[in-house]
Amino acid sequence: MNDRTQQPYGAFLCGAFLTQTDPAKMKALLEPLEAAIVERIQELADVPEVEKERLALQTATRRLLKIKITQLDFPPVSGAGMRGNSPRRTD
Repeated sequence: MNDRTQQPYGAFLCGAFLTQTDPAKMKALLEPLEAAIVERIQELADVPEVEKERLALQTATRRLLKIKITQLDFPPVSGAGMRGNSPRRTD
């Protein structure tokens, strides 16, 4: 988006998701939000000068996963890059 006065769609969805308190509404926002994040990651794949945005997208995906697990009753995913939430070995 070239017009810097408008918020990108993914950022708008992320803001709407993070400010939502109704789990049903949060779940309704998940699919379009995740699609927007994936689309933006793909757009940035071959652009070396956007490392800060790539890192912000990685942080957003980790935060989204944590919210899905802790607030929306999604099952935990092992090896998903969530610090401190990996299963412990018992052997």
